Amino acid sequence: MNDNTTTRFAASADRATQARRLIGKSGPLLALLGLSLILSLLTPHFGTGDNLTNVSRQVVFVALLAIGQTYVILTGGIDLSVAAIAALAGSVATVLMTQPVVMAGLEIGPLTPVLAIATGLAVGVICGALNGWLIATFGIPDFIATLGTM
Repeated sequence: MNDNTTTRFAASADRATQARRLIGKSGPLLALLGLSLILSLLTPHFGTGDNLTNVSRQVVFVALLAIGQTYVILTGGIDLSVAAIAALAGSVATVLMTQPVVMAGLEIGPLTPVLAIATGLAVGVICGALNGWLIATFGIPDFIATLGTM
């Protein structure tokens, strides 16, 4: 082989390696697109606007938690209490919106949705701040601290 043929062969092999790497990285996206195509062909209701809106509404909660967890992992930490704190905050907001709560002989609620959601968010922030305080003040490993507050 001459140098020109060897160079072309190496470039072709390099392109094939890059293509395999790209397909490997895009595997979940390709699987999602393939599954969406199959479901669109098999059922007439899958590709409708109502169904896509419904799926988007169900996914947004998990997506928001995943975005927050991404920042924790990027900084080298781990937070096991995310789902538990989200459930607690959602439960607090729901209870405060739907029924009165008696605390220390004082009846609170039902609150307006805005106040109930703000209270639920405050509960989540307080729990997250407690985790951060435990980790920063006492040097407890984040895995253990968030496992304990979960």
